[in-house]
Amino acid sequence: MRGSEGDGGSIALLQKWKHDLNKFENQTIPDKELVFGRTLSGSVELDGSVIAPDSHVKRVVINNPEGEELEVFRRSVATGGVVDHGLMFLAFSADQERLNRILHRMLGLEDGVSERLLGFTKAVQSAYYFAPPIESFS
Repeated sequence: MRGSEGDGGSIALLQKWKHDLNKFENQTIPDKELVFGRTLSGSVELDGSVIAPDSHVKRVVINNPEGEELEVFRRSVATGGVVDHGLMFLAFSADQERLNRILHRMLGLEDGVSERLLGFTKAVQSAYYFAPPIESFS
């Protein structure tokens, strides 16, 4: 609602993921690329005729009813050590529904197609936060 408290703020999703890199490393390079929908060298999105519907790229890009992509700001960083491998993921969105929809698509709750990447990683912690607009600090 325009003009309401918190207007202009963002919803933040913070997740910690744990990877099974041994399982992932047993895949061929073409199979690894199909998991993400991108080349391993250069991170170029695969051609539409090759990209799988259960690839990460296909599951996390969402559109509005008019077919326009809904933007979500995303960043991640590798975590862990010699034995434990994972990722800290942070996403900001204008509304929580975008983030919920991405998570639902990853799990296959929207259309029955779950993300192939989930065979190699799992979320072990997850939380939503509200990030107020910068103007609220003045």
